Parts: sequence; C-alpha cells; structure tokens
Amino acid sequence: MGKRALAGVVLLLSLAPLAATLPALTLLPSPSAQTTEAGLKGVLNERLNVSWPTFSPDGLELAFTADNGNGSDLWVTRIDGRRAWQATSLGGVISAPEYSPDGRRIACLWSHEGLSDLLLIKREGGSLMRVTEGGHVLRFSWSPDGTRIVYDDWTSKKIRVTTISTGSTRVIDVGMPALYPTFSNERNIIFSGSDRSYFNLWGVDLETGALRRITRSLANDTMAWVSPDGTKILFASAVGTRKQLWIVDADGSNPQELLAPPPFFEPAVVFPPNPEPDWISPPRWSPDGKHVLYASSSSNSAGNLFLVTFNVSVTINYPAWGLVDTQMTVVTNLGNVTTAVRQPSWSPDGKGLVFVDASTGELLILAVEPTEIKIKIGY
Repeated sequence: MGKRALAGVVLLLSLAPLAATLPALTLLPSPSAQTTEAGLKGVLNERLNVSWPTFSPDGLELAFTADNGNGSDLWVTRIDGRRAWQATSLGGVISAPEYSPDGRRIACLWSHEGLSDLLLIKREGGSLMRVTEGGHVLRFSWSPDGTRIVYDDWTSKKIRVTTISTGSTRVIDVGMPALYPTFSNERNIIFSGSDRSYFNLWGVDLETGALRRITRSLANDTMAWVSPDGTKILFASAVGTRKQLWIVDADGSNPQELLAPPPFFEPAVVFPPNPEPDWISPPRWSPDGKHVLYASSSSNSAGNLFLVTFNVSVTINYPAWGLVDTQMTVVTNLGNVTTAVRQPSWSPDGKGLVFVDASTGELLILAVEPTEIKIKIGY
C-alpha cells in the first residue's frame, strides 16, 4: 500500500534502540570548580541539598536555594563563578525562586511556622518585599511584562494579583475553589478550579471576568505550564496515585498524554513504556517552545532526565499498510547523566540547562546542541 498520514502519536525512546539524531549533551564544569570565592564553594561543596536552580533572563546568573541545616536560604551566583552572595537569612525554608521577566527581582516562597509567604527580592541591592503575610501560597506566576504577580492561597482557595509598583492587591473571584494560577498572557490567567468534586483547568479574563473551561476529566488537573507562544498547555494530572503529564491546545482541544505509548502499537516490542513515575519535576518549556524538559523517578529509575520534542517527522514501515508518514511527539530518555536528577531548568537561549544532582547536592550545567530529529522504524 502507499503512504498515509497518522498524527497525534507519542513515541518514547531511549538513546540506544532506534536510529535517530538527538541533541548532544556536554557536561560543563560546575560553578564551584571555577570560583575562588569561599562563598559559593561552601554552598555547593559543604552545605549540600542545593535546590531550585534557575537562570536569570540575561543568562549571567543562577538563583538557587541551599540548605544550611536549619532551613534554606536564597543564593545567587554568576555563571562564571566569580561572585556569589546570600540573598536571604530568614530562617525557615526558601523555595521555587523565579526571576521577573526584566530580571530586576526574584520571587520565591518562604515556608515558616506553618505558613508559606510570597517574597520579592531586588536583584541589585537585596531589599525584600513581603507580598503576603501569614499566607499559605502554593504557586505564583509573573505576568509577561513583569509588572504583576499572581498567586493562590491554600486556606481560602482564592487567587490574588499584586501590582509590583504600588503593592495593591486584587482578589480574582471565579466562583469556585481555585489554586495553582499562571499567566497565559497579560490579560488571562489559567488556574485549577473545582466546580464539583474534581479540579480541572480553567481560564479567566482579568478584564471581563469571563470564565472558560479548558479540561473536563474525572481526574485532578492541577499545575499548568503554558508554551512560550501561548498555543499549548502542559499540565499535571492525577487519578488516585497515578501521576501523568498531559498537553492540550490552548482552547482545551487535542488532549494528549505524554508519558504513555499509543495503545494501538506493540509497546513491548517497539515502544518500551515509561515506568510509572513516583514523582515528576516541574516541566520546563524551552524558550523556542519546541521542547519540554523534566525529570522523573520510578521504582526502576532514580531520577532520569527526559526531553520532549514536538512535531518530529517519522516514517513507519508496516507489513500490512506499507510506509506511513507521521508527526510524533518524541519523549527521549537522556540517560543517566547523574544518579539522581532534580529540578532541571533551561538557559534563556535554550543552549544550556541546569539541574541538581540529588546524590551529591551539586549544581550541574549541561550544554545542549539541539538538532533535527528524524526517525525511521521498520518491522
């Protein structure tokens, strides 16, 4: 038979079994190997338990947290390792730092005395602003222009937006319990809301208050990550203890599970299934929107690094059908770069990534050389 099109397929590969051109990864020296200052070396080599690394928008710095034995603090280092400084000393636990889009501030969560407050820290000068006092914040998100920040509250299950320049805060009333908000553009927010017994994804227009439902499932769809161009939404979904990543178009159409092979193929022969993950790190879109990076572990894997590539050209030779040309989403296991990968994050130019080696507590930086992936599969 001739060729015919097949779309919307997810392919899971490891580096070895199939012939394909994959991104080249090069391990770069850790900042601690390049610095002569005791500050950063002390954080990376003595304190261990480094977490939450993230690049500044200009790619010149990394913000991260370091466990000091009694909690964790926010630290910032230049990529060349020539300067490192401690940005907080509050007690409690600092987590999830994120630079504002203009790079002038770092937002983070501060867990203390049973509370979780949202903090803003100026990149230059180090002055601190408490956005919440006595809060229970689970997630926050910068607006694309960096002038506002949206966040939730576990106790009230309401969404709030704070304008940075004035400190004024607006409660966004969506008429249902709402958590895990994120800006999809300057005007719209995506959140996880429950109008009955399950949390699904919803959108709200900040100007009109209009609501739109994005997902409709008998599962708890929680945190969402919007692609750089705003056309795709990646989100975490759980049914009981089963955790998965899904992707949908911005309007909720074309749902696709990323971590499971298609049921009409033969997973044991051609597409080895991904082990059921015990946890999945927050996935990160590449700056160009062509890839997603995440780490996960399972009973058979202690924290591998995975790269999702969209719209890959694949030709499959079926005995009964002949050649089939298709566009696939390819999930590539990048292998054991280290024994336990945690919290990977892209550089702003998409040519590098940083993550934590949980077995040593070190920050590792990889150079990535993205290349076009072409796959041919024959039975």
